[in-house]
Amino acid sequence: MKIIIYTLNTDGTVPEYVIDGGYFPTDSQLPHPKDLFLVGIANENAFQDAIPTQIDLQNYLESISEGWVDIEGQPFNSDEAASWLWDKLELAG
Repeated sequence: MKIIIYTLNTDGTVPEYVIDGGYFPTDSQLPHPKDLFLVGIANENAFQDAIPTQIDLQNYLESISEGWVDIEGQPFNSDEAASWLWDKLELAG
């Protein structure tokens, strides 16, 4: 298992190698339905390189999340978000 950045398939479906995903959407500058980069957990069949460490994931989230707020209006916490997803990766095995 690995954490990757991906887009939807051209027909709008989730790639078959994504086990858990759709997190932290950001604009990809590609045409719909591939218009968002998403973060998720994938099996080893995913062609994308893995985000290698929790710190790398946190750094990526910091780079895309300027101005983001949570449901309560609090600033997005990239450290907590990275930890949450990394924990899910470890549980997925």
